[in-house]
Amino acid sequence: MGKGFKIRFIVLLVGLYSNFATAQSVANYSVVRTTGNVYNSIMSTGNSFSGWRYTGAFSEDDNRSDATNIGFDFWYNGQRYTQFSVSTNGFLDFSSSTDDGGPQPDAYGYFNSAFSASAVANGTWLALAPFYDDMTTRAGADPLGTSIKYQLSGTAPNRILTVEWFGMAVYQNTTPDINFQVKLYETTGVIEYNYGTMNAGTNTFSYTVGINASSISNPPTASQLKTQQVANTATFNNSPQNNLSSMPAANSRLQFTSPVATAASGSLTLSAISSTGMTLNWPNWASNEVGYVIYNSIDN
Repeated sequence: MGKGFKIRFIVLLVGLYSNFATAQSVANYSVVRTTGNVYNSIMSTGNSFSGWRYTGAFSEDDNRSDATNIGFDFWYNGQRYTQFSVSTNGFLDFSSSTDDGGPQPDAYGYFNSAFSASAVANGTWLALAPFYDDMTTRAGADPLGTSIKYQLSGTAPNRILTVEWFGMAVYQNTTPDINFQVKLYETTGVIEYNYGTMNAGTNTFSYTVGINASSISNPPTASQLKTQQVANTATFNNSPQNNLSSMPAANSRLQFTSPVATAASGSLTLSAISSTGMTLNWPNWASNEVGYVIYNSIDN
């Protein structure tokens, strides 16, 4: 290494973000529901998405954004993700799929039954669904850039990504006023669904709430699907539920938390240091993990 050049290595437990040791199971996420929370909108300060994949007619109805940077490494279900896409139909996902989310009843489309579908052509997978149903932007014609926004806040290692759907309605029915958010927390891997005004208007919704994995079998297993069974409760399991109709209560919150690995102890040591490499050594700090993540920094 050159003179004055230093590298800082940071070793993180994979299990700190998700219980990788138990086969990347969404069943490991605990769910807590609270009420009486303050809903803080980001509409006046948030960022519009730079691009949307569907450019046909009624693009404000069924659409999926271009892949967008989270702003930090987010560990979901034992895997690291740095980008996400968002849908007008009330979910975000970490999938590498290029599906445009346009007006077809298939993967990443407006049919919320796709959240528990087993066929790759029809499945909306690796998704977080605070309110998955067929929706459109405010008043059915509001520009995408003013109805769905995102914002990165905080400083490393405690940054938060907030994604908000604002004033969402239904195609040819402008009476609903639907407002909700997803929050992703950097270090803890916590996922939050926050609900503001959730006015159904004259529409009857049949929505889905939950999280899912990178693939789903038929029937879904507990490791692949976690959906809310009864509206406004913390009752979740792997039974497909695509017909919730009672609206989420305003100022309520659902928080999904992954298990925490045993805290690290001991120190990282270096050996066999040469101009071309070195060996990193550390004890097996935890018993409930299967791997470690190593980050290196050249600027402290």
